[in-house]
Amino acid sequence: VSSAQNYYWFAAAEAGDFPPAMIMPSRADSVALQIQQTLSYAKPITLPQERDTAAAGTALHAVLATQLLQQQASHAVVHSASAELLASAGLASLNIDSVLSAGEAFKRWLAEQWPDARLYVEYPLSMVNQQGQHLSGSIDLLVETVQGWIVIDHKSTATGIDQLPHVAAQYSGQLAAYKEALEVVTDKPVLGQWIHFMAMGVVIECGV
Repeated sequence: VSSAQNYYWFAAAEAGDFPPAMIMPSRADSVALQIQQTLSYAKPITLPQERDTAAAGTALHAVLATQLLQQQASHAVVHSASAELLASAGLASLNIDSVLSAGEAFKRWLAEQWPDARLYVEYPLSMVNQQGQHLSGSIDLLVETVQGWIVIDHKSTATGIDQLPHVAAQYSGQLAAYKEALEVVTDKPVLGQWIHFMAMGVVIECGV
């Protein structure tokens, strides 16, 4: 003997468009960007044409971070550590003294621009915005002044200086994401945003 059986299930909801749950600043959509000034602080570092660009960028980041963080270390120690970092990225052919000289010039520029500031290297940042999206990232160099923040993002790009505004525009979304997150989380304004082209000895101030 069989009997009819009724089955019930949840009503289907209409499909809708939702923003991504996660925001990665490095992949944020581009926004309008204004180049405010371009400054040269050191001679360019000639990188080998045949190189792993990601590995080279990571190594140059690490050498600069060593110079910024290890203020009490001897020149010999910093030189040895930097040589190992560069060699591991296939950059053993670089003149270590030239790389370190550029880093020292960058440090002098920082001290001249913001003499009483505190520096934070690879500063982690996380927030949830009003749309419920989770933003998570790391700022290469965060400068804290009494009035507010300065964001500096390092890039290992090596190109003609006339191409730098176009290159900088590619990172406008990243700068905008950092600015929004910092101002929300800390309740302090972002006063300046810079892209630092390490291999070129150039810094560009951007407005987003």
